[in-house]
Amino acid sequence: MGNSPVEFVINCFERNIDLVTRPGFLTAAVGQHRFDFDTRTLLVNNVNDRDAAATLAQAAVDRGEVDRFFFVQDLFPKGLEATGLRARHFGRYLHWSDCCVAALVLPGPDLLCYVDVDLTLAQPFDWISPALEVMRSDPRVAVGNPTWKMLDGRSSARDEADEEGTGHVLGYGFSDQVFLLRRSVFTRRLLPRWLPLWVACPASCRYPAVHRGFFFEQVVDGFMRRHGLLRVTVLGASFQPIPVSTYPARTLCERVRRKRNELVLDGLAALRRTSPKLVSSPCLRVWGLLDPVRVPERIGKSAPRMSEVID
Repeated sequence: MGNSPVEFVINCFERNIDLVTRPGFLTAAVGQHRFDFDTRTLLVNNVNDRDAAATLAQAAVDRGEVDRFFFVQDLFPKGLEATGLRARHFGRYLHWSDCCVAALVLPGPDLLCYVDVDLTLAQPFDWISPALEVMRSDPRVAVGNPTWKMLDGRSSARDEADEEGTGHVLGYGFSDQVFLLRRSVFTRRLLPRWLPLWVACPASCRYPAVHRGFFFEQVVDGFMRRHGLLRVTVLGASFQPIPVSTYPARTLCERVRRKRNELVLDGLAALRRTSPKLVSSPCLRVWGLLDPVRVPERIGKSAPRMSEVID
């Protein structure tokens, strides 16, 4: 896998397409990862003037900053079909997730590196090569990402992990701000067939704003936890997560769902304190086994190989 082709995908909107397609922007966005991508793709999302957007995107292609561009709306229906999702699942934040769903079904190599247009690494770093090496050597690992660091310079990457290796940690979790994955693993039904996600994977309730609809990262995280698939976080590269709002609940239904999520998370925390062995499942815990404060004892079973994933 170390020599396998990887596609780089970045998404833009009408509000920032002028900036994103300005000479040099996409070159810098790609170059900060210090990796020789097989294909560089620009996704154009949620634009009113499609012709104007196409002109700007084509200019970036002509300059050689990206290899091609696609409109999210053209790919999204195929992405929904491939993942078993519905547009209504994402509520009012559809355009925060439709780009990721579309990226899964782009024609191209199996390995996809998706990066949020607003994301910047602390310094240029090839985190993809070490992530690929771990994914090649450990069949439990389905995704990779660099380390996240908050404004104070701290990171919870180790605390959220279950295992530590040379230059990386392994654990559960997923971020849609930057990720490396195999498309073939995730172009299948991502939500549980019979149970609501909050029942099948209560840990998914921890994501902010999920009382207002699904987010791509929540859906993928729930899928990975239900099937025991891990992520590798490369410690040598870091980024500062893009700030999120508090997303107040505006309707009675949203307030009910927000309260439900709070109660679920409180229940998981109480269960951990009283009966930690009962919450060894990744679907029932939001912490990592390397965290000595939150984990009284090291528990849990090894995750299965991805070839064993069955929905």
